[in-house]
Amino acid sequence: MYDAVLETIRVVPQGRAGIAFLYAKPTTWTVAPLPRDFVRKTGGGHFEPLVLATSPDGAALFTIGVLALPHGGATLQWLTGLCREGNVEIDATRQFAGGYLFNAHHTVDGRVTVIRKLYVASHGHLFAITAMAAQSVFATMELLLSSMTESFRLDVGPQTSFPSALGITLPIPAGWTGFNDGSFAIVEQPTSGARIRVGRIAVDDRIFDKIQAAYATTDPRADIMFDAIDGVAFLALTNVRIGEHGQTGFRAYFVQPAPQQNAMYLAQVTIPDGSFQAAMDTASNILAALPR
Repeated sequence: MYDAVLETIRVVPQGRAGIAFLYAKPTTWTVAPLPRDFVRKTGGGHFEPLVLATSPDGAALFTIGVLALPHGGATLQWLTGLCREGNVEIDATRQFAGGYLFNAHHTVDGRVTVIRKLYVASHGHLFAITAMAAQSVFATMELLLSSMTESFRLDVGPQTSFPSALGITLPIPAGWTGFNDGSFAIVEQPTSGARIRVGRIAVDDRIFDKIQAAYATTDPRADIMFDAIDGVAFLALTNVRIGEHGQTGFRAYFVQPAPQQNAMYLAQVTIPDGSFQAAMDTASNILAALPR
């Protein structure tokens, strides 16, 4: 009854190529439209649903969603907490495809739903892939639902690379270019004006204080904040002046350790209004490519 021909689908959520992914579903399943601005608050942040598919008889459900990773990245303990937050009882857990695969169930009014759930973390995002069916039919659908869950994979699209001045080959998405400016590597998207500039400098524990002081003098309108994403410290500026004609946008500075003694990487990400997510996803990929 549940034999199916699977088709592979590529999803680029709202044009964000940095979190594009592929998954497989039966050709007979229906993918429901989702509100573009719908998010759900969880203990781990704001969860954004990306895919909702149902079997023809409504007996099974398949979903994919994404949320920002907490500081320090995804850990098994934190993921277990996410499951319990949704009243999901975990039966077994194992590592799979760089993430964690959960066998679980939840009970509502005496009715048990069996769940396959896969969590995959990538560059500051956590993907939650879930397949579920009523316990009464799950055994006949288990192979299919497992295949759908395990079909998920990230797909950043066509990429090229270039040998940077850092002595490292950096990844570049389609539509971006890379070049060297002295000892700095620069990756930019000509259509949006987004630019990522990366250099290796001597360790300086006060680098963010110095940058903040410089902007206080040259661009006092900019709003400044400090934070960290997935263990990488950054200083962010909004309403910063980024062009010669009064344009404003977003700029962030990231630092992370370099393998050379007494050295660290300093990355400057400049993003005009309207291109934030794609540029930050590209920056995350570049930072991930830097050896520590």
